Amino acid sequence: MFNPDLFIRFKSQKAKSVNIAGDFNEWCGTNKAGKLDLNIGKMEKQGNNLWIFPISGIKPGTYQYKFIIDGIWEANGNRVFKITESDKLVDPTGGIKEVVLEKFDQIKLSFSNQAIPPTNPDDVKISILPSGIVKHIERIEGVIGEGDSWLLNCESIDFKTISSLEIIGLADQPITRPIHLDGLFQKNFISKKRLGAFVEGDPEATTFRLFAPRADNVILLVYEDSELQLKVLEKKMIKDSDGVWETSIHRSLWGNYYGYRVFGNRSEFDSRGEGFDSSKIWPDPYSKASVFHTGPSILIDSNVDRFPFKGWSDQNFQAPSRSDLIVWECSIRDLTTHSTANIDKEYKGKYMGLISSEKTECGIGHMKDLGINAAELLPVYEFDDNPPGSYHWGYMPSLFFAPEASYASNPYGKQFYEFKELVNTFHRNQIAVILDVVYNHSGAPQVLMGMDKQYFYRHDFNLGLLNFSGCGNDFKSELPMGRRLILDSLKYWVEEFHIDGFRFDLAELIDLKTLREIENELQKVKPGIILIAEPWSFRGTLKGKLKKTEWTCWNDDFRNRIKEAALGRLPAKELEPILKGSVELWTSSPLECVNYVESHDDFTLTDYLCHSGDRNGSNPSPVDIKRNLFCAAAIFLSPGIPMIAQGQEMLRSKFGNHNSYNAGDGINAVNYLLKAKYSEVYSFYKSLIAFRSSQDCQILRRLEGSDCKTTKTLFSIDQVGIGTLWEKRNFKPILTLFNPDNSKSAEFAVKVFGKKWRRKISTLMGQGEKIFREPLFANEKGELVITLPPLCAEAWVSEER
Repeated sequence: MFNPDLFIRFKSQKAKSVNIAGDFNEWCGTNKAGKLDLNIGKMEKQGNNLWIFPISGIKPGTYQYKFIIDGIWEANGNRVFKITESDKLVDPTGGIKEVVLEKFDQIKLSFSNQAIPPTNPDDVKISILPSGIVKHIERIEGVIGEGDSWLLNCESIDFKTISSLEIIGLADQPITRPIHLDGLFQKNFISKKRLGAFVEGDPEATTFRLFAPRADNVILLVYEDSELQLKVLEKKMIKDSDGVWETSIHRSLWGNYYGYRVFGNRSEFDSRGEGFDSSKIWPDPYSKASVFHTGPSILIDSNVDRFPFKGWSDQNFQAPSRSDLIVWECSIRDLTTHSTANIDKEYKGKYMGLISSEKTECGIGHMKDLGINAAELLPVYEFDDNPPGSYHWGYMPSLFFAPEASYASNPYGKQFYEFKELVNTFHRNQIAVILDVVYNHSGAPQVLMGMDKQYFYRHDFNLGLLNFSGCGNDFKSELPMGRRLILDSLKYWVEEFHIDGFRFDLAELIDLKTLREIENELQKVKPGIILIAEPWSFRGTLKGKLKKTEWTCWNDDFRNRIKEAALGRLPAKELEPILKGSVELWTSSPLECVNYVESHDDFTLTDYLCHSGDRNGSNPSPVDIKRNLFCAAAIFLSPGIPMIAQGQEMLRSKFGNHNSYNAGDGINAVNYLLKAKYSEVYSFYKSLIAFRSSQDCQILRRLEGSDCKTTKTLFSIDQVGIGTLWEKRNFKPILTLFNPDNSKSAEFAVKVFGKKWRRKISTLMGQGEKIFREPLFANEKGELVITLPPLCAEAWVSEER
C-alpha cells in the first residue's frame, strides 16, 4: 500500500529529474499539445534519493500514470493509483510490480518502489491458481530504486497450467495477478539443436525440429501440393527436455510442403488467433521458403541451384568500409513498378524486375550512374501483405528466414533462387546489399504466438501484450531462444544469401545484450559487416548506448535540425553539433551515425520542404529546390555515414502522403522521368556523391571523434552562416560552409594555411563551370573571404596539403 499521506513516491539514485504523467494531468499535457511538457507533473526531490508528488485535490477515482525519468518514459506498462471517497490513496494492485515463476518450485513476487508491503508476509493469504501449495515465504528488502520482494517457495509447479496468484490482505479487496514465466525461461528450455527442416545422413533422412516449450502435442503434416490436398504423411513429434519437438522421416522430402499443428493450453487462445490454436497448420518459423506469409512451408534444397541462379560469382566483391559508404534506401517494388522503369509486365515489383534493370537507366543502372555503393532494401523476408501481393513496405514480418514470395516470379520456391541472383547482380555491379530487418514485433499470422505466446512476446503485469513498437506486440529478444532465433536468422542471411549488412527497425526494442551478441557473432561470419540501428521506439532511445562499437545509428538530430534550418526555423549555431559528427550529442565517432533527411517514413524531403500547405511537393518552387539542395549538401559535407532515399536525388514526391506503407504503387513507385525533369538537381546529387567518394574528400571520411571535438566552428561575420575548416595530417584540408538563412547572405573571413583554394561543391546551380575553374587565393591576412547567398552550401579544397 502507499503511504497514508497523499503523495506519489519514486526512488532513484541516478535520476536528475522525475515527472509523473497520467490521465489526471493529460499525460503532462501531451493530450492537448501533442508534446511532452516537463513543467507539468514535476516531482520534488527529498532526502534518501526519494522524489515525491502531491496529489491532493484530485477527485476520487482510479487513475493510470507513468514516471518520466530525465525526460524518458519508463519502459513498462501503465501504473495505477486510486483515491477513495474518504480521500485516501490506495493502490488497487496492492503495490505488486510483477509475479514471476523463477524455478519449478519458486515464485518471486516483486513490489513497486512506492509500495509498503506488510513486514510479515504471513499477514496475507496467498493462493496459487489453479493449483499449487506455498510452503514458505522469504522476504527480501529492496535496494534503493527497487521495492521489496517475496520469494514464495512452493511444491513443484506445473508451468504449463499455472495461471495466477490470488492475494488477500494487501488491498481493500482480493488481488489476482497472472504469473509470468520469464524467470524459468531464462534458465531452462535452452537448446543448441539445429532447428527447422533439413535432410542429412546416409541413407538420407529428413528431420523436423520445432521449439515449443509449453505445447502439449505437435503434429507434423507433409503434402505434395501447396493447397494441402495431397497428404504425404502425418506424424506426431516427440519433445525433449529443452522444449524441442522432433521427428525424422527416412527419406528426402525436398520439394514437398509442410506445417505443424501445435496443441496447448486453450485458455491462451483468443479470437485474433494468438496463443495455441490447433485448428491451424502453422508454417515453420525456421522455414527457408513459404507459399506467402500464411504458408505452407516449402522444403528447399539449398545445395541445388535453379534458374535464374547458376551459382555465386561474387567471390572478389568487397563491401565498402563504414567510412566509404554511400547508402541509398530503396524498395524492390517501388523501383520496378512504374511505367518509366520499362520492366516487363511479368517482372514488375519482382526480384527479376530489379535484376533486369542492370544495364538500363533505372533500378540498378540508376544506382550505378548516381554513384551509390550500398543499397538498403526495405524488408524482403516474408511479411504480412494481405492479400499476398498487395502493396506493403514489409514491416510486419511473419517468417524470419524466408525471402518474400510476392516478389518472386512464382511463390513455390523461386523466391529462394531469385533473391540470390539479385544479390549476385548487385555485387557484380559493386553495390553492397543491406537488408532492413524487423525483430521487434511480428505480423499475421502470428506464427511464434502459435508456438508459445508467453515465451516469444513481452507482456505487461496483467499478461497483456506490450506495444512499444506501435504494432500490437513486442518481441522478447532477451530470452535465450528468442535471441537465438534472431542470431540464427541473421547468420543465415549472411551465409546463404551473402548479405553485407543490416538496418534494424526500432532497434531500441532489442535488448543490449542481444545487440552486442549480434555484433560479435556476425563479425565472425563476415568481418566488417555493416550494422545500422534505428535507435528509438515508443519506449526510449539507444542513442549513446552503442558507443565504441561497430554499430551505427540513424541520426534524427541531423534529420530534424537540417530540415528546420532549411525552412528558416533554426539558427545556424544549432547546426554545430550535427555538422561535426554529433560527438557532442551522443557519438564517440562520426561513423556511429547515419546522416539523412529522408527515409521511407514520413514525408519525402521534397514534400516536407514544399511551400504548399498540403505538403504536396510535386511542383516545387525555386526556393523549395534550394532548400532541398542545402539539405543534400549537409548530408555529404558532414562527418558521418551519408544516406539518401530512393528518388530524393530527383525531387520525388509522394503527393503529401506521410505514411504510404499501404498507399499502393500510384503513390510509391519511382518515376524515372523526374531525372530528366530535374536534371540539374540530379547532377548536383551525383556531383556530391562523386566528391564524397573522391581523394579530395578523403579527410571527411577519415575523421575521428577527437578531430570533430577539437576542430573550431566558423561563423559568418553576422552569425548567419556556419562552417568548419577540416585539417588533418596527410590529407587535403576542406572548408565546408553553410548559409541556412532564407533571405540574408553570409560573409565568411576564414584564416587558412594554404594560399590557393578551389571551390568543389556549390548549391549555386546554373552559375556555370566558371565558379569551379577559378581558384580563390588567401588575402594578405591569410584569410579566404567568401560570401554565400541565402540557402547556399559550399565545399572548398586546398590545392596544398
